Amino acid sequence: MTDTRRLNALIFPVCFAALMNVAVLGFASGETEAAAAEPVTLKMTSWISQSVDTYENHIVGPFNEAHPGIEIEYEMFPWATYWQKLQTLFASGDEPDIMEMAADYKGAFVANGHLLDLTPFLERGDIDKDDFFEESWNRGYVAGADGFYGMYSMVGTGVLMYNKDIFDDAGIPYPDSTWDYDKLLEVAKELTVDEDGDGTPDQWGIVAGGHYWNHALIQSFGGTILTEDFSESNLLSPGSLAGLQYDSDLIHKHGVAPTPEMADGLGELFFTGKVALRPNSAYNIQRFREIEDFRWDIALLPEGPEGRKITLAGDPAHSISANTEHPEEAWAFFKWYYNNLSVDNLILGGNFTGNKALADVWTADQEGMTPHNIGVVQETVEVYGARPPYWDVGIRTLPEIRRAVSDMIRSYRGGHVTVEEAAAEATATINEALSR
Repeated sequence: MTDTRRLNALIFPVCFAALMNVAVLGFASGETEAAAAEPVTLKMTSWISQSVDTYENHIVGPFNEAHPGIEIEYEMFPWATYWQKLQTLFASGDEPDIMEMAADYKGAFVANGHLLDLTPFLERGDIDKDDFFEESWNRGYVAGADGFYGMYSMVGTGVLMYNKDIFDDAGIPYPDSTWDYDKLLEVAKELTVDEDGDGTPDQWGIVAGGHYWNHALIQSFGGTILTEDFSESNLLSPGSLAGLQYDSDLIHKHGVAPTPEMADGLGELFFTGKVALRPNSAYNIQRFREIEDFRWDIALLPEGPEGRKITLAGDPAHSISANTEHPEEAWAFFKWYYNNLSVDNLILGGNFTGNKALADVWTADQEGMTPHNIGVVQETVEVYGARPPYWDVGIRTLPEIRRAVSDMIRSYRGGHVTVEEAAAEATATINEALSR
């Protein structure tokens, strides 16, 4: 071997090793720089004040820990200011990447181009539609718009709360699945007591409920709020009027329920222990667990002439801003959260899970707690749940429609007008809102 060849043979391996070391060091340095880079920050907003702990300790915290390249910053604004705050943020270009969205406002936000269509992400198969109850999944769609605009982790429904002590003292069996609305009225009469004879009961048989109660009544009597195609009010149909009249008669004909004016300023009357029956929404169960002065439980809402139809709804959804600069990272949250739902990270613990596999777990997790008949919520969702024909389809003027319905109910419950007059006034308001 010549001296030159011998010299090259000695030098080449050394040079090659040096070059490789440089390359490896460079690669490692690049990795370190990438790892040291700031994570993508996503802003998330909520309106549910009672779920701050759930978000911080069971949603945002665990997600951030599992995704070191993404950091969610969570902020809560009260419902009363939340929607105006969102509109202001969108107008300034500082809107959140992920936001809680409600059925009342979803249609307007979609119409204004604020929400991202999630269909392309769902087509990847990251989240399996079959894992969810149909009523929960379908709430992501919006009437008159192509696309899927929100994921729901929960299903809200109506229940019948009752004071067990009042029933026991009167020797009356508790409400059960055999009850219809005639039976409810019969028992409410028996449990309405005017001890001093002044014309105002000291114990009420029932306090009428809110939207879940009225929707259940209307549907169980064969009516709906809107026509099937959502084009106009259906409140003046025979079935709708029959359900509303039943509600009014509890107050003005039978005297077993207070007027709104009687109840104003007194808070939740059921908490006083002087109310036997209270139709309510399941998400309030958490709050009612604060009751210590008497025993209470829940039952199915009664059956009507058209069957037992119990409203299913349940806000909020999660939606992604159409303007987000980080759609993939935002979708990473959806994948993580909706594939890892648990009894600990449901946003409202009283609402039933939207995930089928978690259903039995949700019910079993609350065994031994009040209400003892917690299985009623699961039975409602799986057997008797009826989707309100307009509540969650994303009608742009839904807040106005809901206000018209609320005003109608308060008006006839107050005795200011008849049910038909109140329904006619609401119909005019609703039809005008739908025409826009």
